[in-house]
Amino acid sequence: MTARLWTAATCFVTISVWKTVLALSLLVGVGVSLPLGTDEIKYLTVSTGETVTLPAGSAELQGDYSVLWSLKNGNEEVKLVTCDAGEPPEYFKENLDLDTTYGSLTFGPLRVEDSGVCEGEITDGDNSVHRYKYKITVSEARANASTMRFDLTIVLAVVFLVLLL
Repeated sequence: MTARLWTAATCFVTISVWKTVLALSLLVGVGVSLPLGTDEIKYLTVSTGETVTLPAGSAELQGDYSVLWSLKNGNEEVKLVTCDAGEPPEYFKENLDLDTTYGSLTFGPLRVEDSGVCEGEITDGDNSVHRYKYKITVSEARANASTMRFDLTIVLAVVFLVLLL
């Protein structure tokens, strides 16, 4: 009976340890990034009017390369830019700039409609494919507190002058 009790306790402890390990790994993973296949998605939150650069690694593009950046917003996918070695980039949307040295994309000034998953795919001269994913959330720009205080001061000064007259 003691052996059975010890075996049951060992199984319970083992299951509890695995549940704890799983829970901790989920907590750590959710806060940092979520892997999608072999691609890792990076999260960016910006305000309207800002410009962002989406890095595509630190290696220079060499050989017979090709670059494609696209934006998925809901069910809609829009090609942003393509570029093949030795050719100028072909842009399909305004306010974009492709770095033809590294393949990075500069995007902006951004609007709320530009929110979505931006995907980059670079095929090197040796046919190796590198993918980059960025989840971009664009929110309305907020007035900063100092501007609001200044506006309130002007309004109060005008009201005070009107009351004096």
